[in-house]
This record gives sequence, structure tokens and C-alpha cells, in this order.
Amino acid sequence: MVLADFNRDGFPDAATLNRGYGYQSLSITLNDGAGHFIIPGPVYPLTTYAASFLGVFDFNRDGKPDLAIDDGYGNIQIWLGDGVGGLVENLSYSEMNGVPAFADFNGDGKLDILLFPHPGSSSGYVLLGNGDGTFQAPIAHAEFPTLDSATVTEFNRDGHVDLLASPQSGSPYLLLGTP
Repeated sequence: MVLADFNRDGFPDAATLNRGYGYQSLSITLNDGAGHFIIPGPVYPLTTYAASFLGVFDFNRDGKPDLAIDDGYGNIQIWLGDGVGGLVENLSYSEMNGVPAFADFNGDGKLDILLFPHPGSSSGYVLLGNGDGTFQAPIAHAEFPTLDSATVTEFNRDGHVDLLASPQSGSPYLLLGTP
């Protein structure tokens, strides 16, 4: 579950991945401002039942919350928000199995995607953002470490995005961003 103001009324709403036998869906549940969530909200069927990541970002820089989903089968889905509580577009980037991390990694003001390989995968990928919710063609990198999870933030206040990486075995380690 992630929280964001999907209908821009000043109250946090919830986006959730819902699982059932043989299916999965994405739903937005709107907050009425009095501590109640309006049910049902918009529900969007997914083509997977193994989604492993749901994150909220603003991929197209329009001020409306967008969602990213790792479907668990090597596909990243980007859902653009409409600003009134729904989602308007689903963009899919396929055949890139990995642990996703989202940030402006190259400093151009546009969100990018890094995919670190899962155990058994051969390489990681970089997808540079275009700033409109789409991404450039993936660039494969064989030297990316194999990870179970990754968290992006600014750890050392140098103005560059850093990454806390969690390998399959061993202790987490920090990868400091550079200009």
C-alpha cells in the first residue's frame, strides 16, 4: 500500500495491490477527509498475480501522483494519475527482471529507473526518464550487483542521490552517488 493525494483534495488516499486466486488488481481508495475511505474506489485489473513492488512518484512532472509496479515477471508498469482519483495510462517496460529503484540518477530533473538483477539474472538495466512518464530504451549493465532490495535517498547531503543496497546474503551497503 502507498499513500498519496490522488484526487488533490488535501487528504491522503490509498493505492493497494489486491490479490485473489489467479488474479491481481490495483485500486485507489479515496479519503473523505473525515477519517473514512470511500469504497469502492477505482479498480484496475493487472495482468499478473505476483506484483512485488508498488511505489508512488510523479513521472511526468504534472504534480499528480503516478504509480509504478514491478509485476514480478520482469515488467515495470507505470500508471499515470489523472488528478481526480484515478489513473489514465498504463505504460509497460518488459523483460527486465530486477529490483527497481526510482530517482533522478543522472541529475537532469527527470525520474529514472535502475533495475538491479535478481539472483540468477544476468544484468541490470538503466532506463533514463524523458520527463513525460516515458523512458528511453533500457541500457544493460552486467556489472550491477545482485540485490534483494534497494532504497534511494540522499545519505551524505552532497546533492547526489545515494542507494542503500541489500544483497541476498550479507549486510546492506551504501552506494554513494557521484556527479
